Amino acid sequence: MKKALQTLALVLVVLGFVGCSTVRPFTATSNSIGQKTGEASVFYLFGYLPLGDADAGIVAAAKNGGIKTISVVDQKVAVGFFGTTVTTIVNGN
Repeated sequence: MKKALQTLALVLVVLGFVGCSTVRPFTATSNSIGQKTGEASVFYLFGYLPLGDADAGIVAAAKNGGIKTISVVDQKVAVGFFGTTVTTIVNGN
């Protein structure tokens, strides 16, 4: 029984470090590709409960990168065992 609990605990710890991520295009404008990049992220505990600064919007990402003219917006979603991180990536000038 003790061996089974140790194995279960080890599996749960390993699953906590396993995850996947994907980046997808969100939108683009007719503006030329810029030289600045800004990001804004939010972490959702267990995929539902936002933690910290829960603003992963386009405006927040542009502000973080000092961008006034947006060219391209991408969204990165990283899924782990304990939560999901959503990052908005803005490119422009």
